[in-house]
Amino acid sequence: MIHWFTDAIAKKYNRIKYNEDVSNEFHDLLLRIFRLYSSHEMDYDSLVSEIMMRTRDYIRAREIQYYIPVNKEKRELYLYEEGIIGKRRLYRKKLPVQLEDDLVLSYVWENNQYLNVAGKNLKKFDIKNAKIKSILCVPVGSKNNVVAIVKAINKFKGRFVVEDAVELRHSAIFCALAYKQHLARDNYRIMEKVVKNEQKRVIHYSQPCEHDIDTFLSQVFKTPLPKNITKFTWYPNENDLGLLLEYSWWMFRHLFKTELFFGKIAAFLLAVRHGYRKKPYHNFEHAFGMMHIIFVILHLHSNDFSMFEKTCLMIASICHDIHHPGVSNTFLRLSKNPLAELYEESTLENYHSYMTRLLLDHYGLFSYLPSSEYLRYKKEIHELILYTDLDIAITTKFPLARQLINDNNYDDKKHRYLLKSLIMNSADLAGQSKSLDFSGRITALWKNELHIETCKKGMARTYYTNISRCPTILSMKLLAINNYY
Repeated sequence: MIHWFTDAIAKKYNRIKYNEDVSNEFHDLLLRIFRLYSSHEMDYDSLVSEIMMRTRDYIRAREIQYYIPVNKEKRELYLYEEGIIGKRRLYRKKLPVQLEDDLVLSYVWENNQYLNVAGKNLKKFDIKNAKIKSILCVPVGSKNNVVAIVKAINKFKGRFVVEDAVELRHSAIFCALAYKQHLARDNYRIMEKVVKNEQKRVIHYSQPCEHDIDTFLSQVFKTPLPKNITKFTWYPNENDLGLLLEYSWWMFRHLFKTELFFGKIAAFLLAVRHGYRKKPYHNFEHAFGMMHIIFVILHLHSNDFSMFEKTCLMIASICHDIHHPGVSNTFLRLSKNPLAELYEESTLENYHSYMTRLLLDHYGLFSYLPSSEYLRYKKEIHELILYTDLDIAITTKFPLARQLINDNNYDDKKHRYLLKSLIMNSADLAGQSKSLDFSGRITALWKNELHIETCKKGMARTYYTNISRCPTILSMKLLAINNYY
């Protein structure tokens, strides 16, 4: 008696263990199929077919169907079912099926409950096909949001059980997740096309023609540089404003005439100038003024900077406000501009960096470099442009500067990081350090731009767009730099 009881327990244990092993093997198989789809080695229809056919065999059903809601208002679904010729594959019907045509589907859809029906109960659901003996139909999703339905028909040697419903739902979840990923991929491809078209449009409107480049190069050598251009006090007068592009080219030539990228700098600078909008303050004159300060620093301290640093500083400075819309980060955030949603911090600075990378890629300024080195240039230029966000500098870099001043352990990397940040911050505001004639005009232009921002409809005045505070804002920023550095 004891031996018989022991053998029975052992057989039951082995049977349970065998079932668990088979179940685990089946689940691992589903996961492998899903991974093939995720790695783009299998398309979505093939995934549905493979998972559903494997599930059909696992629960020992004669037929299996898979449904995806395509129009919930019209109660239409896409149907995947076995083909007449290819019995080992599911095919999606071209036309959607109507939910009202199948009472089993309607019940499952409306109640979000699985349905296991067989025998005489089939008549309640208007099943007239004599070959159908049993149906197991399982939904995936919530009551108000069914995302998939799977239906198994005719169980071999018996009726469907709860465990079969669990496995059907498990398999349908894989297919439903893959469908969400499939839709996301389609949306991504659409957005990728939109972005590429937008990039082409931006490049098209900023791209100079060959005639423009030839004309510029023929005239630039006829343009003498001002005598005091290597001094901080110099600033272009009214007669010089039409020659800023020529002066920019000469400054690049002074620093980089033997560098491989210099042959492409004319076309690049023409595109950069076209990229600046006609705003009162944030225009090409402002970009030139900032780059001039950087140029003077690099001219006077040439041995203190590597060629890599010089190149990145000059490009970042001339591009740091490209495509500036003439409003502040605060305005973009309060008006819920898409740019503010895309870049939560340093919105404009990130946008200017993006536009700079577009031009660098298009004109192949550093195409002679290995890809890893090119990425290093773009990363450095990106960080330099972000340094011009003084609000971030005040909250992060200035406290770090005070910490380093009081730290006896000198860290060259951190100090150079802060030095370049200071150079970008101060050069960006250098217009206010010129003689009164120039600084007065620059400040008036800046006030005008802020006034335009303030007057935009539906926007309350922010700190940076409050005209009454305008004369003090620049002095406060300069004072902050002076105090912390």
